[in-house]
Amino acid sequence: MGSERVVIKRAGTALALSGLLDHDQGMELVNEVERALHGSVGRVVLDLRRVTVVDSRGLLALIASARNVQQAGRCFVLRRPSTTVRRFLDTTDTARSFAME
Repeated sequence: MGSERVVIKRAGTALALSGLLDHDQGMELVNEVERALHGSVGRVVLDLRRVTVVDSRGLLALIASARNVQQAGRCFVLRRPSTTVRRFLDTTDTARSFAME
């Protein structure tokens, strides 16, 4: 694997991720989702169509983010997961844990 890092771009309550989602970038994601929760958002959407690689630590970041959003009484959505991400979620039997659009 190269040194590709996830890039998080925020547009309102939607966070667009691209690149590699692993431990370090997962921590960045959790922090960015926490910042989004400080606003008056009704839901947090992660656009995953440009994520090229996700590992187990990245998955844990997705799970932690979803839990934090749901505990705040808000909705957490994965938008357009890339084929790689979708396959990983299916393989780990976690796809049904997330709302997707």
